[in-house]
Amino acid sequence: MATNSADLQSAVANLQKRFPEIGKNILKLVVASSKDEQVAVYRLLCREQMGKDPGSCIPTEESPPPPISATSSPHSSVRETSPHSGYKTQGGAKSPEHQDTVKALQCPACSTQLSTPTQYPVNLICPACSITFRQSTPPRGRAPASHPRHDDNPRASWPACDHCGMQFLYLPERQRHVDLMHSAETEDIRNLQEALKRPLKSPSDKERIVAKWTRYLNDHVKTRMDTQETYNTKLQAVEQVEVLLRMLFPEAQVYLFGSTVSGASEKGSDVDLAVKLVSDHSKQLLIDDVQVIDSMWALFTRDKLDLPWYHGAPGQVSDTGLKKVTKTRVPIMGNTPPAGILPLRHGEEDDIRARTVTWTAKPDHTLKLDKIKKTIHNFDAHAKYDIISADENKVIITFELQKLALAVKMKDPKAALCGVPNVFRMQWDLSLKFFGVRNSALIKKYLIQPEHRLVAVAVKIWSRKSGINDPRAGLLSSYAIVIMYVYYLLCTSQVDWIDPNSINLSEVRARPSFKARKERPDAAIGNILYGFFQFYASFGWDHCVISLNTDPRSQPVTKKSMHWVTKNEVIVDRANSVRFHVCIEDPYEQAEAAFVGPGKLNLGRKVTLIRALRVRQAFIQAYETCFTNPDASPEDLFAIMVRF
Repeated sequence: MATNSADLQSAVANLQKRFPEIGKNILKLVVASSKDEQVAVYRLLCREQMGKDPGSCIPTEESPPPPISATSSPHSSVRETSPHSGYKTQGGAKSPEHQDTVKALQCPACSTQLSTPTQYPVNLICPACSITFRQSTPPRGRAPASHPRHDDNPRASWPACDHCGMQFLYLPERQRHVDLMHSAETEDIRNLQEALKRPLKSPSDKERIVAKWTRYLNDHVKTRMDTQETYNTKLQAVEQVEVLLRMLFPEAQVYLFGSTVSGASEKGSDVDLAVKLVSDHSKQLLIDDVQVIDSMWALFTRDKLDLPWYHGAPGQVSDTGLKKVTKTRVPIMGNTPPAGILPLRHGEEDDIRARTVTWTAKPDHTLKLDKIKKTIHNFDAHAKYDIISADENKVIITFELQKLALAVKMKDPKAALCGVPNVFRMQWDLSLKFFGVRNSALIKKYLIQPEHRLVAVAVKIWSRKSGINDPRAGLLSSYAIVIMYVYYLLCTSQVDWIDPNSINLSEVRARPSFKARKERPDAAIGNILYGFFQFYASFGWDHCVISLNTDPRSQPVTKKSMHWVTKNEVIVDRANSVRFHVCIEDPYEQAEAAFVGPGKLNLGRKVTLIRALRVRQAFIQAYETCFTNPDASPEDLFAIMVRF
């Protein structure tokens, strides 16, 4: 065994001379003297060999694997007595019909015989030395038969690491990987589980705490909510998106959904859109989302839509800020404006430019105002506009609405916009799925009271500040947070249960009107926020499912009744995994295939165990910091950051 770096290099050099077919880093791991060295080289191997054909590293019959003695490898005794070498039947004995195939697949470092996978390529973990390598094609010999556990969906039933998603053939192999690579995370899990067992602090002077939060919500949070003016600006952008889409799909109708509809939106928040291409919603499900998104992308980014940016010096935009994401469960197209670009208010100088269209005659040509008027009339017979100037060489017209100017520009290739409309100045996401439209209509009915909407905004702000609201990092989304909030209102009898099936999609308005809010909501509004954190600080996360499909006061939903238990988890990788540590049932969307799990969609399906424990920790920390101490400042709630 190598005892220092010089011995390590010497041992590796000697082995390389004898066995040039074996990779240098594999030999380093073989002669490594300490666990730290093994982990360091193991990480390097993972980076080098993931996605790489290791054929040059696998010993052949002409070049047998090196005989590793106890003096050169700490794994020799493990290799000889490993209970996981080769294919095992349910009774524990090696299957005779797989003897030839098993011998053809060996660990490139210690020559331990490995279980044969049912499909390739696959990442393999040696159960003896924990080396990871990628098998791209079946080894020489007879083709492997199907594993008795993996007949229907081989990869879906393989045990996988809850930390990184790497799959294994057997549970002991996964445990060896976790112990070697994720020992720190495992220790954190134990510490968190112990910390969460302690009893909660009891509040002192609750009335004072509630009164303080009532004042804070009215004076600070309320100013961040959408107003009639900001809502109208969002509607302008929605109408402009619809104008553009009707260039491709004449019957297209754009629906507004999300927090803007439910009433829990903030000023400057993004806008969620769904486009309906056919009148029958059932037929909409048959449309190829990716193909439609690609067509929309081509329309929004083509040269015909040539818009100048008035931010400092004039420039060109074309596709700046636009994005297209199609390799996801719900393909979307969206827009994120450049930094410093804000929505326009009606009457501003840039707004007037965005409503102004110019026609410039080409050399040896003249412009005819009557022909331009006819083009406008064909689009909208009641369009209102002012002719700023008109002659044979140039015509300038300012329209009443930005969408009219944009529509005329798209209809007439000779026309040019003088400014950028709000559709390119606001952040929005558009998809062809209508689950969000129906969800938003349901949430809107629950949040009919202004005090409930105000607290919902405060809860969303806290979730972002604390770090638990980050779906891209495998945590919860704003929608999941709002479902949790509504579930709390139901359990505490602050709202009546609404059957999700009572929401008829055909009766939902595409762009609902803005709901006016009272100047000052109920004086006990602080009590709602206090109760929310107290409720989830002591919530039964281990056995309860947060669901709006039944009344939780009479028919609570449990993990066992939904079959959302550990044995049904599907962990393939970070993008396609279903875990049941945090269970929030979507009111409408059904689970799809094996990667979503049984029952309806779990909105917390990507939350790993350690992240689920930290979500619980966030609620407890917020409650004990700001809702048990009357001297604590409300600002402290939004300063709490949880390490994920």
